Amino acid sequence: MALPAVAAFAVAARSETVTLQVAPSALQIGAVRSGSVTAHVGIPYSVVDTATVTLNGVPASGCSADDRGELVGEFPEGAVGPTVGPPTATMSLEGVTKAGVPFSGSCTVRAPVFKGK
Repeated sequence: MALPAVAAFAVAARSETVTLQVAPSALQIGAVRSGSVTAHVGIPYSVVDTATVTLNGVPASGCSADDRGELVGEFPEGAVGPTVGPPTATMSLEGVTKAGVPFSGSCTVRAPVFKGK
């Protein structure tokens, strides 16, 4: 009796698009940056591999859940600031779920040039 043939195949991982809101909504170019940029992301915190979360290529300094259980990422403003330019900038967040599914989202923020006091 012959054994049935077994086919090998790969399944391409899907990618999820998530909503993104960044605070502050304006990053001043040339200003001293000692705070943090907060990203509110439309994906459940519990499914995210937080070590993979980046904003404009900058790794998150911390991640938590908001009141709805969705991902909130904190990013050092001093590292994120140099990735933007005036007058507006696209903020791109990327990450991977614990199941290995990549996700991403983007939004636009104002990026005015700091003119001093």
